[in-house]
Amino acid sequence: MAPSLTTLPRELLWEVLDHLDSLLELHSLLLTCKYLYQSCDGAPRKIVSAIVSRSDQLELPQLEPYPHLLLAASARRLADWAIQNDKRRKQLKLALHGGIWSLFELAMEKVPIGLDEIREIWRWKEDVLEPITRDLDECCGPEAQKQLLDDSPICDTPQLSLLLWVIYGELFHHTFSFVCDNHQHLYHDAPPPLEPLDCFTRFKFLVYCVPDFECFEQLGIEHQNLHPRVQRYMNDPASTIRQQGSMEVACENYLHPDQWADALGLGVTICADPRDLFRYSENIEELLYISTVMHWGKRSLEVLLPSRAAKYAAELEHLRSKIEDVVTCDATFLRKFPRLPRDILEWTKDTRDQLNISPWVLLAGDLRLTLQGWFASDEEWLRYLQKMGTAGVENFDDLSEGKEFNRLVAEIRTPPEDDEDEEA
Repeated sequence: MAPSLTTLPRELLWEVLDHLDSLLELHSLLLTCKYLYQSCDGAPRKIVSAIVSRSDQLELPQLEPYPHLLLAASARRLADWAIQNDKRRKQLKLALHGGIWSLFELAMEKVPIGLDEIREIWRWKEDVLEPITRDLDECCGPEAQKQLLDDSPICDTPQLSLLLWVIYGELFHHTFSFVCDNHQHLYHDAPPPLEPLDCFTRFKFLVYCVPDFECFEQLGIEHQNLHPRVQRYMNDPASTIRQQGSMEVACENYLHPDQWADALGLGVTICADPRDLFRYSENIEELLYISTVMHWGKRSLEVLLPSRAAKYAAELEHLRSKIEDVVTCDATFLRKFPRLPRDILEWTKDTRDQLNISPWVLLAGDLRLTLQGWFASDEEWLRYLQKMGTAGVENFDDLSEGKEFNRLVAEIRTPPEDDEDEEA
């Protein structure tokens, strides 16, 4: 029998994929015939990720915004990879300094994506992201601006803000599960959890992967000191350069604790300002439950849709039960963690040291630091305090809080050294 396409080994067909330059070419190839579609469906993740990494311009509207949508599909696995050792944690921090594209390239290299995951995130965008994008747009986006009578700030890019919210939840999911996982270890013989990614990693993600001119100004980062990739992004007229500001508006008006309290059937008003979630209520169980589900990655948006929330009912009940167990047994342990400072004057060494495993974490709270709390120098800090009329402040050395805060700022500004000779 003469050789034909259907008699070729699948591995040989997969080698053809190495010669494709973009996902658009792969998409076109798979639509050529049913046999190719079925044969390439099981293509190794490394081959698919290599094609994805070569796709500078995606040209597939279904996967826009790129690379954010595909990063939302791989950020959780990247976090699982990164927390395994200090070398990997350092590699992640180094990638963050290069912005969203460097983070995406690290994900494609270390935790390659498969065709099944691309299809899954494609469907998720259509079924979940797009309906919620419309809601956010009508609430505080460009669509809402048409009804505004003033120049109130809006969420300029609703879909991008939602994806960054999801990536944050996926990438730092260990932060939100650590308290429960540690409790399971201490009281129920579960394996000890690895320590989550530290607070510096979270802040670096916001500063460099959610770029905003106001943040750079507050942090004292000069344009020429940014990574070249971030510089190019900020210089591109098509780029969104107010991403943290847009996210802040979204948090205040839509991505708010009350939104999830309502979706979870709690039927209570939690707080006016999302950054104050942990400050005034003593119902720790409820607060931890809401904050965890808020930052549940892709699932955090799904539970807002009645059509999707039902499939997570059992998982949500299990989570609520675990949190109740923690609060019942470890209330003293939970209370020893300082809550995220409402004001920069409240910053202390204890806050800085314990942020890594603190249960009181919110994206909105992290934004308070990156958008509103930075000071480029001791002198600038002192001028601020004097302007605010702070009693008894003669010089910067009078405030240990300011010193601790600036140590944190310095670490966020500084990329880690790249130890290329070490195994990761």
